[in-house]
Order: sequence, then C-alpha cells, then structure tokens
Amino acid sequence: MLRTLKALAALPEQGGAGSPLPSESLARREALWHLVILLIFGLLFVHVYVSYPAVPRGEGVNGWEGWWDQSNYIGSARALAAGDFAPERHWYPIGYSMLGAPFAWLGMRDPFLLINLASFLIFVHFFIRLFRDVLGAPVAAAVLAITLILPFRVHVPHVVDVPLLLQFAVPWNTNPVAALYPVLLVALIWIAQDRGRGVDVLIGAIAGGIVALRFVEAVPLLVPGAVYAYHRLYLQRKWFNAVYALGGAFAVLVPVFGLTWYIHGGLASGYLAQSSTIGLSVSDIHERAVAIFMDAAPQFNEPETALFGLHPWLVVCLPLAAAWVFLDWRKALAPVLTAALATLVYLAYNDFSPLNVFRYALIHYMIWVLPVFAA
Repeated sequence: MLRTLKALAALPEQGGAGSPLPSESLARREALWHLVILLIFGLLFVHVYVSYPAVPRGEGVNGWEGWWDQSNYIGSARALAAGDFAPERHWYPIGYSMLGAPFAWLGMRDPFLLINLASFLIFVHFFIRLFRDVLGAPVAAAVLAITLILPFRVHVPHVVDVPLLLQFAVPWNTNPVAALYPVLLVALIWIAQDRGRGVDVLIGAIAGGIVALRFVEAVPLLVPGAVYAYHRLYLQRKWFNAVYALGGAFAVLVPVFGLTWYIHGGLASGYLAQSSTIGLSVSDIHERAVAIFMDAAPQFNEPETALFGLHPWLVVCLPLAAAWVFLDWRKALAPVLTAALATLVYLAYNDFSPLNVFRYALIHYMIWVLPVFAA
C-alpha cells in the first residue's frame, strides 16, 4: 500500500514539459485503480463489522465480549494496557494482545478493530501483488472478492452472512497471521530477484511475527524457509544475509517471548497448556479432510458444511494448483506448498471438525488458505 501511495506522489502532473511518459501514466493509473480496490474492500469490511449483531454495543458485557476466545483476547489487551500481568488475565499467546493493548489504553471498546482492518487491507494488497503476474491484478482482486463473499449465507446452526469475510472483523489472532503470509510470499519473490538486505530483515520479522502470534504456524513456515535458503544461500551464496533475517526474527520474538516468560514463567500460556491435552493427530487426517472438504453427512450428520459444496470452484482449483507447481514451480512452489502444509496442520487439530468449522467459526484458520487455493 505504501508503494502505491509513493507511486501516486512521485509521478508529475499531466501536461507541459513535465508530462509523464506513457509508462509513468500507466503506473499512475494502476496506483489509482489499486487504491480504489482497497477502498472498496475497506468499505466492505466496515459494512460487515457494523452490521454484525455480535459486535458489542450498549451497556454491560454483550456480543462477542461474552464469547470465550474474544473475551480472553480483549481482556488480555485491557490488562496489558492497565499494567496487569497476572497469568490468569492472559490465556492466549500474548502477541495478538500486544497489538491491541495500545488501543485498549486509548479506551476503544474493541481494541482489535483497527488491527483487524489494517490486517485485512494488508492481506488484500499483498494477495493482489502475489497473483497479479499470474492472473492480472483485476482478476486476482475478483477471485479474492468471490472467495471471501461466497457462500453469502450459511445456516449451520444459525444464519451467518459472508462467514469467511466475517472472520476478518471478529477478534481472532489468525487475522494478522493471514495478513503476514502473503507479505512473506511476495518478499520471497524479491529474494529471488536478489534485492537488498532489507528484504532479509523483513522476511525474518514476518516469520517471527507469525510464530509470535501462533506458535503452530512454525510448521507451514518450513516451506518459505526452504525457498529462502534455496535462493539466498544456495543460488546467490549470500550466507551472511541469513544473519539479517535472524536479526529481524529476533527483533520480534525477543520482546514477545520475554513478556510471555515474565507473565507465565515460561513460554506456555494457559491455552498452550490446555491445547497440549487436546493435541494434534495425523492418524485420521485423511478422514477429517474428506469430511471437511467433501462430505460431512455420513460421519458428522452435517450435510451443509463441506467446503467443496460451499466453494465448488475448489474442485477445479486444487488440481490446477498442483499442476501449476509442476508447470511453473519457481512461482507456484512457495504459495501452494505453504498453503497446503498449513491446511494439513489445521486439519490435524483434534477439535477441527465439521461440527466446529462454522458452528464455532473455526473456519477462521483458513481465511488466507482458501483464497490462495482459489487463485
């Protein structure tokens, strides 16, 4: 987005000796078009937010302030803003709460509103950047819009409009994670282009931010890590650049993990301690994948939650994504394999079942994965 604004500011006015060259005029039109797209998506986010009944309003605790996950995110952010470091006030990993704490200190009832809006716009911007050379920017924007808006309504177990887009408006720590993944994937393209050390710092900081927000995301990050090593270390032989990447990661992880240790006496919050009892399992991951993507009726009696039914284009897009990897692996490998490994990690959650995907909105895990597969 900053690049778009700079493109608008740097180009001269039309007419006279300072009239821009055709390429400059084209760049300006593209920048204007991109800003319009971001404005449209931003207005769509605002509409979804203000029209959602669970947004807290009025006196007392109401809306998602009474939900388990959201109440803990909000309570933790407010506790940080008040200087309260009692472990029982900080159930989840502290990274997302740290983002919301300044807005809680300012007195915002939803301290994550601006964080989520910024995350959404960053996600939109870099998703289009990621796929514009493959699809073209207008098609990439259209694919993203269709994937986020459809299905327009689900009835499991109650009516929810635009359930995928809605997750960006609800306080979830997956929202900034969803924003950071396409930034990381675009930065890997810059690495392949042998850009400067600032990109190494950026990649390290993004990877560190993703892990700080959700520890389990360290597994999907193995793919971008391997792509980075292939280009920077193997092809370009710039070994010292890895130090800059590590510096970027440590710059993010040290304060987050340091605060976590100060609060809990270790890196395990209450959530991590409990989730270790629920755990991950790959023994039946194929059955879970069939139920979530294809048909949940036989095993879970949930005939309307299968993602292939709600997103029928995935039936075609998933094989095409695999074919893209074989035909143009340099462009396709990082986004497709990262999304695929992330999907396997999410499917491995023992509580990630068709009963919970929409009923308890666990679809929020996949808000960045499904658009990538659709593209």
